[in-house]
Amino acid sequence: MIILLILLSSIDSRYVFYGTQDNYTTVAEINYTKVIRSTEEYEYVRTHNLSRNSAKYWLLLNKAADRITRALSATNYDLIVERGKAPGPVVDITKEVINECASPS
Repeated sequence: MIILLILLSSIDSRYVFYGTQDNYTTVAEINYTKVIRSTEEYEYVRTHNLSRNSAKYWLLLNKAADRITRALSATNYDLIVERGKAPGPVVDITKEVINECASPS
């Protein structure tokens, strides 16, 4: 357990989507690309071919990120990282988060 704690504290913060590496009891992982691509905001960006230079593009992606953060906070995990970034076996909750993102807010 101590080794896992040390290894988790060394995860690059870019790959920590929820929680902190200093204070957690349960760890999960997600495929963030798959989750964000499942949101209605991303679908709008894709179907309307919005440019990265567009303000609407960034507003929608920010809204999608907020939706994902709410979905992550609705789980029973207090540290959620990118798939493959946590050492050792960790539960993958990608489908659970996608389902939560699809639920009406």
